[in-house]
Amino acid sequence: MSEFTVESVSTDKPLQRTVRTRFTILDERFSRNESISTDRYQPALEVSTSHDKDRKAYVTYINRMLVSPAMVRMVIDYNQDDAPPVQTAVYVRTARYNAKAMHERHQQILDNIEAMGPETHEALWAWTTRAKGL
Repeated sequence: MSEFTVESVSTDKPLQRTVRTRFTILDERFSRNESISTDRYQPALEVSTSHDKDRKAYVTYINRMLVSPAMVRMVIDYNQDDAPPVQTAVYVRTARYNAKAMHERHQQILDNIEAMGPETHEALWAWTTRAKGL
């Protein structure tokens, strides 16, 4: 059983050809105040699948971020001191955009995350909680 309390929310943006699922870690012990605001930020993991028409591929990214009621801050790591425990970018070639196929691809990634062993699963949540502000 996970030691993290997680809330999952999915959004579909058909005009942007993107589907996202965000897992926000609700545990207060991981919340933090950032100096630029009084908002309390919670770490979150976002799985985002979109269609890249230039590459003719579905692209899935796994990103960690900080979420508050007013703002979402993407966490970009330029050094690899804290590498993720899973592959964070996956490309799948396609002839053309198909909304159903994109949603299936996104669900497949979510299923893969769900099916990970407990140690990898815990490592992924721990990696998410170590997100630092920009």
